Amino acid sequence: MKLKFKTISPVILSPRMEKALYKNVDFKGISEDDMVNLETEKKEKINIIYPFYSYEDRNLLCERAFSYAKEYYIPASSLKGALLGNKKEGEEDIIRSCILFKDARIDNSHIRLRNLYKFQYLYQETKEKADNKKQESVYKTPKFTPFFAGIAIEMLERNTNFENEILFKSPEISKKFFIRRLNESFDVTKKKLRNYVTETEYRIEEIESWIKNGKIKKQKNGSEDYIDKLREVKSNLEERLKSDENMIFLGGYKGILAGLSQLDETHKIQNGFYIDEDTLLPYGLVTVVLNKNEIDFLYQIYGENIVHETCITC
Repeated sequence: MKLKFKTISPVILSPRMEKALYKNVDFKGISEDDMVNLETEKKEKINIIYPFYSYEDRNLLCERAFSYAKEYYIPASSLKGALLGNKKEGEEDIIRSCILFKDARIDNSHIRLRNLYKFQYLYQETKEKADNKKQESVYKTPKFTPFFAGIAIEMLERNTNFENEILFKSPEISKKFFIRRLNESFDVTKKKLRNYVTETEYRIEEIESWIKNGKIKKQKNGSEDYIDKLREVKSNLEERLKSDENMIFLGGYKGILAGLSQLDETHKIQNGFYIDEDTLLPYGLVTVVLNKNEIDFLYQIYGENIVHETCITC
């Protein structure tokens, strides 16, 4: 079975901490053209780079400027986890072992070095003293900025197409299981996005109440741009939900999404809102497309309630 993918927002997939590249150890510096949306003086402050997966060793090249790998890949295990969800014990684990994924090769033209962006101070219980004579207690002003400005991350750019061939050791059983879990993953993603919309709305309402009650300082220019950004995030998420796309989350830095599948009145979410600065969407959002021939085969088994037809390509 062949699946086609298209990234909606940048994807972050990096090996473990020990694979990070350090300035003056693994690279000398960053050239003008290697990093997106960052001024020259800020490039000089980058001390650590988290690389995307590649088969190339770029360690201990301190005499050279940073350079991209010749080719990158998305690990088979990352794709399998994103499409099939978390592992379960027993018979299901045996069936999963019959579904084989390959690494997905990625051309280096689709990888860009970026800062990781995050909304900060959206959740506040501790207070700090204001620097005025009244010494009123106030919250920190929320902001949307690079998270750890000295760190850059290689990301798979949005609107990148790639595909992956999936093999089934026991086609009759494992293929049915795969499609069932695939649909469950699509449903979980949409549930997370709906809950993300709700949580973003809560954040906007709470911040507006902080401003009204004087808990945070009004910005000098009268513009609360972080609220405008949050409204854009909410609007963009709602637009994705209106589509009939089959979506998954792939990679790291999804922030609050890890807990949003179980959001309710008693479940408090206080993790980071990691949001791509260009798309104003969570990192790692990807559409999945099945080949029409595969769909026809699956219709014979399951009927019409398989995947959305708008994502079928001939």
